[in-house]
Amino acid sequence: MPVYLKCTVCGIEFSVSPNRAKTAKACSSTCGDVVRAASRSRRVSKSCEACGANFQVPRSHVDRRRFCSHDCKLGSETYRLEKSLVMRGSSNPMWKGGKSARLDGYSYVSVGQEHPFSTPAGYMLEHRAIMERWLRKNDAGSRYLIKLGEKTYLSPDFQVHHRDEDKQNNDIRNLQCVTLEEHRKIHAKLRRQKSNLEKGQRP
Repeated sequence: MPVYLKCTVCGIEFSVSPNRAKTAKACSSTCGDVVRAASRSRRVSKSCEACGANFQVPRSHVDRRRFCSHDCKLGSETYRLEKSLVMRGSSNPMWKGGKSARLDGYSYVSVGQEHPFSTPAGYMLEHRAIMERWLRKNDAGSRYLIKLGEKTYLSPDFQVHHRDEDKQNNDIRNLQCVTLEEHRKIHAKLRRQKSNLEKGQRP
């Protein structure tokens, strides 16, 4: 069903398809030339930050248009850096509080890419991050911490055990720093206890 509009040049009523209702301004090519000429008169010249070429932009876009083309914009190292900073952390529309789940049940939290033991994206296991913060505050001289530069970090030589075996229960009271060997012994003991319990419950 056609939509009826009034020409912005001569005032004559004309019809267009619904998909052109928001953009159509002229009833004919002659009136269209007048509209386009007026539009060009409202444009200003700018110099592309990437290649230096001059290009025309509407006056309303003069403060935000910096590049003459999409290729120049994506090829600009400055633009890519600015875009990366804007989309980082809580500014990213996909931000979920800096926490994500792993398939094995553990959680990752954001600690920043400057952390020496984080992933390339700046994440580390949540229970390790919690233990690290607790030790820094409550036991700064702990053997579980390692000093790198001016900061201390939870040493990768030690592991963090969940006392109740619930990988999502990262309350500090449920966490225990242990060596790899100690961790293996703890879980071996827990497996034996479960096995004995299951055997004792059989008829």
